[in-house]
Amino acid sequence: MNMHKFIKYLFNKSHEIKKMIYKISDEDKIKIFGEKFVGNNGNKCLILYKDKIFPLQSYFLIKDIDKEDKDNKNI
Repeated sequence: MNMHKFIKYLFNKSHEIKKMIYKISDEDKIKIFGEKFVGNNGNKCLILYKDKIFPLQSYFLIKDIDKEDKDNKNI
């Protein structure tokens, strides 16, 4: 499935989309979810950031964040 079809599929009424905002610190990663949550929901959720899809994970790496968001200190 290409990216645009997949994103359209995600925004289908049967799916729930949550938007979260995190502050960027000076570390190399941001903790976004606990290990237990990821373990229980890893097969049910994913992370969509700037048209990129990431598996559900506890940490989001600063290297994966674009320059504009780094400059604004949030993702």
